[in-house]
Amino acid sequence: MKETSRRRREKRKLIIPLIIFLCLATVVCTILPPSFGKTKPFVDENGNIIEGSISEKIFADINGVSLGMFIMARDSGKPVLLFLGGGPGIPQYFLEQEFPAGLENEFVVCYLEYRGTSLSFKPGIAVESMTIEQYVSDTVEVTNYLRNRFGQEKIYLIGHSFGTYVGLNAVKEHPELYHAYIAMSQLTNQRESEILAYNYMYGQYRLQANEKMAKRFEEYPIADSEDAYKAYSMSGLRDTAMHDLGVGTTRAMRSVISGIFFPSLRLTAYTPMERINIWRGKAFAQATPVAADSRNFNAFEEIPEIDVPIYFFAGIYDYTVSYSLQKEYYEHVQAPLKAFYTFNYSAHSPLYEETEKAMSILSQDVLAGETAMILETERLLLRPFNPDDFEASVGGRSMNIITVTKDNLEQEHICCAISNNKDIQVSSKKSWLAERFADGLVFKKGDVRGKCFIEYIPAEKAWSPIEAEDYMFINCLWVSGQFKGQGNSNLLLEECIKDSREKGKKGLCVLSSKKKMPYLSDPKYLKYKGFTVADTAEPYYELMYLPFDPNAPKPCFKPHVKTPKINEQGFVLFYAHQCPFTAKYVPMVDEIAKTKSVPFQAIRFKTTEEAQNAPAPFTSYSLFYNGDFITNEILSDKKFEKLLSERL
Repeated sequence: MKETSRRRREKRKLIIPLIIFLCLATVVCTILPPSFGKTKPFVDENGNIIEGSISEKIFADINGVSLGMFIMARDSGKPVLLFLGGGPGIPQYFLEQEFPAGLENEFVVCYLEYRGTSLSFKPGIAVESMTIEQYVSDTVEVTNYLRNRFGQEKIYLIGHSFGTYVGLNAVKEHPELYHAYIAMSQLTNQRESEILAYNYMYGQYRLQANEKMAKRFEEYPIADSEDAYKAYSMSGLRDTAMHDLGVGTTRAMRSVISGIFFPSLRLTAYTPMERINIWRGKAFAQATPVAADSRNFNAFEEIPEIDVPIYFFAGIYDYTVSYSLQKEYYEHVQAPLKAFYTFNYSAHSPLYEETEKAMSILSQDVLAGETAMILETERLLLRPFNPDDFEASVGGRSMNIITVTKDNLEQEHICCAISNNKDIQVSSKKSWLAERFADGLVFKKGDVRGKCFIEYIPAEKAWSPIEAEDYMFINCLWVSGQFKGQGNSNLLLEECIKDSREKGKKGLCVLSSKKKMPYLSDPKYLKYKGFTVADTAEPYYELMYLPFDPNAPKPCFKPHVKTPKINEQGFVLFYAHQCPFTAKYVPMVDEIAKTKSVPFQAIRFKTTEEAQNAPAPFTSYSLFYNGDFITNEILSDKKFEKLLSERL
């Protein structure tokens, strides 16, 4: 009897660990199911593999590294589409499996998994190889692999979120390889986008009286601190809040853990180790140069034009990358064909949230090289000017106007695309403003944190080579992003008109151009507001004016700038800190010129007299080469290098 009891106890001792082991194994297999990591073939209604279809996971030697990718198509004769996903590190193939869009019905789709991530993750990969230059080079090599394999001269390129950073750079450098570029949730000015999102989310939690979340946001003053911005970008707060408020990956997804993390571990097209490597790779990639650079990418400055058609897919609820900045960049970028599609029920992933609409655009517009499906109010139209294209009247506006003075200059945000007061661009601009207030300069801004302001000065003191006695000269009127379309330009201009009349001025004048150009006032808007051309200067400048008295004399350019010319050879740049961007970019191009031994002079205007005797109308930035005027556009380092390659 005793022996029997002892044996039972021993069996129980064996059974209990076995049960625990089986329970744990069941949990592990549920979370991370075993698989050989094979893709499923495309089959017909009888279960037979469709002839000519492709469903494969491959590894290719690209620039000395084995890169993983999925290639899917029901018909291998279809146009090729290379898909650059987000993250870096979240596989786009996973999103397609989780939210099927059916791209394989219209394209041969290649889902590339970047070096250092997912299928392409290998321990020990060099951090220094994780750069935007390398990612673009990898993209081009994969493009050529696809072109050769499928016998197509050009392919289509689509980017999603982080993938648009890579994609936009790729089409800029190699437009000859692509039919068109589809920008889904395009990165534009991510620093500014993050501030807009931060302000929105913080405001929402304050409205909800959610003090716990509001206080967590207050721990990261990202607008004023570079360290806070970096810490916030790497924290979990951003993603948690975005998904909680329905402005993250999709409108419906409320958690990255339940919406992405656990589902990705169950995707059997990857082996269990490959699924684990998705998250190892994502953690690794976030601390590399390419991820850091994407957070500071400014498409407005770095890529103002491309030579392929561009189609924007933007969710109106997207705060991962600002919808309003995407729309602004669409208006800014120059391309042979461009179209902007608003997805009214989407956040960050329009293709997967409004699939039918997205697929219709791809099949009917993108593949046809048309814009037939675009809404009339969103199309780039070559048609007579319509005042309704611009802001509505100022009636009912609740935005207050703040006048920046010497007393509040240090406390006020001056609106120019830079938010950190310690940035050299901000400090140089504020120093320039402080010296101009005594000359009668006026800086008025909306009581908002963003680009919504007007700056003007008596023309006698203007930093511009003009003759305009008793006029007021507008240095800059800038309303953009989320503040457009609300009457703010009209409101600020009316403030300027009222103030100028009260000061006894004869009218307003402003530097513009024959067609809209970077850093110059929009001629269509000015004409709509009653301005007319007073004088012109080569190659495209127009001095526009709005007289308060019909008998007031016309302002004009000084004779020596009518045809901008200098005697010096090589590159000569005339600039001023009137525009804050010059403090950042002039030293950059100067250093490039020195490195390449290119003759280059940078001459900064430091006084009103110097600026009024400038050799060209735009004194903030005028670049000459061998005596001839080249451009007024403030060049980034990459743009300057491109200019050097063209000129030398």
